Amino acid sequence: MLTIGIIYIIYPLIIKAIHNIKMTLAFFTSLLAVIFLFDIFSPLDMRDDPLFIHSYSFIWVWGGYYIVGRMLGTDAGRLFTHQPGIILLARMMVVPVGISMFFYERFLSTHTQNIVTPWLILEHLHLLTMCLALFIVFENITIKNKIITYVVEFIGPAMIGVYIVHYSVFYFISTLYDFNYVNLKFVLLVLVFIASVLLCRLLLLNRFTARIISF
Repeated sequence: MLTIGIIYIIYPLIIKAIHNIKMTLAFFTSLLAVIFLFDIFSPLDMRDDPLFIHSYSFIWVWGGYYIVGRMLGTDAGRLFTHQPGIILLARMMVVPVGISMFFYERFLSTHTQNIVTPWLILEHLHLLTMCLALFIVFENITIKNKIITYVVEFIGPAMIGVYIVHYSVFYFISTLYDFNYVNLKFVLLVLVFIASVLLCRLLLLNRFTARIISF
């Protein structure tokens, strides 16, 4: 909640960053250098951190994802995602990036979580690459099935809210049964997603709660 609050406070700066990409890249590079220094000198103790200050990197990671998303929605971004060469590259990258994500999560993620810099680079490099590839692929697909179109239109407006509330929904659902049971892990992911979407659609019905889960 503290991180989300900070995101709302710096939102005007995020909007300005979209219009000055070179300055934004320089700023993000400097932040990465600061995080690298934090890793070296370790001034924060993760074991005694009730406010989770050690996860400070999420503050600008989330802002970075939002900036990328907004850029893809501009005229220049749409022109980029509709280039035949970019579409072909995105289609070719989905499978190898997916395989790389599997091996990262399987063998490397547990070794990088306690060291912010490699985790930040490796995990979010995978996530951002996969998100861009999938976005470009689906951006260039014409969906004619009315049911699929309705589902996408129903889920789409709630996605920012899903990202915000899914941690709380996950915690609530995981208290109902032992989610470590291997046969229920995938079921838990599906339940969290469906419940988060439905909750966000309800929150979007009210203009005050809608402002909490949308920009």
